[in-house]
Amino acid sequence: MKLAYDLYLPPKGTENKSLSPIIFLHGRLDSKKTWKKFAPEIAKRTGREVYATDARNHGDSSWSEEINLDVLVGDLEEFMNDLDIDKAILIGHSLGGRTSLALALKKPEAVEKLIVEDMDTKNYDSITKRTIQQIIFLLRESLKQIPPQANETEAKKAIVAFIKEKLPPAQAQPQIKERGVFELDTIPIKKEGNTYVWQANLDVLEDMLMSDRQNNKFSGVYTGDALFLYGTESFFNVKDDEDINKFFPRAVKVPVEGAGHLIHQDYPGEFLKLITDFIMK
Repeated sequence: MKLAYDLYLPPKGTENKSLSPIIFLHGRLDSKKTWKKFAPEIAKRTGREVYATDARNHGDSSWSEEINLDVLVGDLEEFMNDLDIDKAILIGHSLGGRTSLALALKKPEAVEKLIVEDMDTKNYDSITKRTIQQIIFLLRESLKQIPPQANETEAKKAIVAFIKEKLPPAQAQPQIKERGVFELDTIPIKKEGNTYVWQANLDVLEDMLMSDRQNNKFSGVYTGDALFLYGTESFFNVKDDEDINKFFPRAVKVPVEGAGHLIHQDYPGEFLKLITDFIMK
């Protein structure tokens, strides 16, 4: 499948065309908009081209009933082939992180460096599945809270207010209550007719979650540089995942104190510094 993407270029005169580009991959239910504040800054700081993609069933990419980890990895390979990208630095959050690490194991020669934000190599346990399923339910219900005739900003504010109020206590981490569940300008909704809809195929993505179609038995080894960032308040357990070091012997795990699953949102300045320093070293 052809993936929708945004391209961010370094300021004129600062681009180093000999360097591999950077590809950002968003998490489940998000879109390439997630990276709109980070990608241009990374391009500026590194002198590299930066791409932000929409996975299938997300954002501006097409919807399909066919989705599993192998398919997502295949889409990423096709994207790189179509743009003549032989090697790239991959930065993936959540499901995008799992896609990134899976490609690094499958085709290590195509990955210069790997950055994974808050994702481990384990299959989701029942608690994690129920947590994500509850969030998907809230996303559906939030659309019903949008006032008639609301403009896009008003619609997004209504969504955030509803989800903040209804979020289960286990997910109501301090940073969520303080900063909001989403940054308004990254919420992936669009208007169809007189109603707003999510730019994510919620039914298929929920089925993927509950049917284990995202799971995979990883094999191989990636010997390149790998950075695994994790939030100390996240429900994913990157810290204790020993398989990360088995598959990625040069992996460095870095905790971000107080962050949940959305490190880039909870602590954007620290996130930007960590990934920039890793790319530039």
